[in-house]
Amino acid sequence: MSALTDSFAKLGLSPDMVNQYVVVILDFVQSEAGQQTMTMLKRAPL
Repeated sequence: MSALTDSFAKLGLSPDMVNQYVVVILDFVQSEAGQQTMTMLKRAPL
């Protein structure tokens, strides 16, 4: 997650934006790819 935070910071975005982004992505994965993919994504090291 720190790499994502660093990338957002380079774009001038706050760490709070990272948290909002993660929620949107996880919601999308859940709705489009299903529970199995969601579980794998949650277990992936960030």
